[in-house]
Amino acid sequence: MLIRTFISRWYPEKEENEPIKAKVEDELNEIYLKGQEAFDHVYSKVKNLDVTKDSSQQETIDRILDAFNLQADYEKFEVEIKFNDGSKLEVD
Repeated sequence: MLIRTFISRWYPEKEENEPIKAKVEDELNEIYLKGQEAFDHVYSKVKNLDVTKDSSQQETIDRILDAFNLQADYEKFEVEIKFNDGSKLEVD
């Protein structure tokens, strides 16, 4: 079971003609998207994700699993979230 989501750049102040670099490889649900379509797919799930730089790893995992409607039986889970203030939250 493999779900990969990559959004390498998203800034609210993004130039209007600058393309969004995003990619979704969801083998579980057979969803493969790129660009704006990939971004929209992921953003719709994470826009209300309630995590902060101080969230615990388990809390972050639980909230992401819930946002993406995923089972909790993953053997490996990696998340990197960059916040507006430049801080990061990493879960391995």
